[in-house]
Formats: sequence, C-alpha cells, structure tokens
Amino acid sequence: DEYTIREGLASTIDWKSLGCELVGLAKDGEEAVVMLQQHRPDILLTDIKMPGRSGLEVAEAALKMQPDIKLILISGYNEFEYAKQALQFGAVDFLLKPTVYEEVVHTLRSTVDAIEAHRRHHEELARFKNEFMQQRDSLRQNLLRQLMTTTYHPPGDHAKLVERLRLYGLEEGGGLYVLLARVDRYESVRSAHTEEEWQLLAMALSHHVAQYLNEGEGQYFVPIKEELLGVVVVEGREGAVDLMRISQALQEI
Repeated sequence: DEYTIREGLASTIDWKSLGCELVGLAKDGEEAVVMLQQHRPDILLTDIKMPGRSGLEVAEAALKMQPDIKLILISGYNEFEYAKQALQFGAVDFLLKPTVYEEVVHTLRSTVDAIEAHRRHHEELARFKNEFMQQRDSLRQNLLRQLMTTTYHPPGDHAKLVERLRLYGLEEGGGLYVLLARVDRYESVRSAHTEEEWQLLAMALSHHVAQYLNEGEGQYFVPIKEELLGVVVVEGREGAVDLMRISQALQEI
C-alpha cells in the first residue's frame, strides 16, 4: 500500500529476467482483490498492513480463488503472530520492512523456480498418464494372458492384483467368465499356408474377434496361442452377460 515501496519495486525489478510479467499494482486490499479476480496471477506480493482489507485477508481471498497461488507477505512488524498466520496461509516467504531489493528478487526467483518445477512435474505426469492409456489395452491383455496360462504370483497380496485389474479398466462386478475357442483343423490349416499367409490370417482372425467384442462393456479378447483364443467377460453391475451370444459369434468367426 505504500506508494514509494510499491512503485519502487515495480520499476526497479527486472521482471522479464525473472520470467515474470507484472500484471497489476494495488494501493489497498479492496483493489488487490479486484485485480486478483481479473488477472489470476501465479504470485501475490502484498503488505500485511493495508487500508480496507489487510494483506492476510487478501491472501485468504486469493487462495479461495486460486488455491495454488504463491504468497509473499511483507510486514513492518517483527511479530510472531504475523509470521505464524502467514505460514498458516501457505506463504512461501515472510519479509520484514525495510526489505532490500536483493532480498525481494531472491524470493521471487526462488518462487518462480518452484512454480516452474511444479509445472514440469505435472506435465511429466500428464505425459506418462497419456502413454499409459495408449498402452493400457496391451498391458491388460498381457496380464489376462498370464492369469489364464500360468500360476501367476502378483507382487504383493491379492489386494494389489485387484488394484492392478482396476487400473487396467477391469471393474469389479458380479462375476468373471472365460471363454476359450480353438481353431478347427489347426494343423492342416496351418500346414496349407506359408508363414506370411498364416500370420495374415491370424491377424485377420484377431481383428474380427476384437471388432465384435465390446471392450467398453467388459469383454476382452486375449490371444493365447496360434490355435487358441480367449475371451474374458467381466459381468458388470447392470446384470448378466449373454455368454451364449458371444460363444456363437466366436464359432461363426
């Protein structure tokens, strides 16, 4: 709220070099809240003692509007209660007047670094989640194949396996069914085709089965061997699954 300090910080700090843009200057708490609503800044630098609303009240309003905003509070009073309240609000720093230019710049730089690190972390998490979702069908298929063909020992206890199945989109329901289909006259059909022809036929068969099934409704295709195909059906909360229909469709394919 003090004109000299406010304008001095605004004009002397090289905001661009800090990776910042100064979006507003407020002379009191009421004006500060209006500017917060307009600009939604990443950092709020405010005096605690101000006309109208105090800096602590402004900080509280800012957090309600933008919970991840970074707060830097300035006070001319070296009182424990002010510092305690500032920390309760999640202030990244509590500066005492008369603050020196270097101290403010150092605090701003550290705050910007923390914001950028936080954003990079969330961007990486979003990228990993996107990559996982792209591979989830393949991961789910591999896990189901393991469960159907081996004595599978998940790392940890049964609860871990349930959690992993849920992660792969296999929701818990009323029951789980496995249908197996074997290719008729496999040996003679296999020997009558070249390796390339057989691989194309196998791909076409897998494609037709996968296309028929509705994986969004808990029906999952699991190729086990060249001659053996599996379908895992998870019964949802909405009711029974028509297993006969799926079985007949596999025979036709």
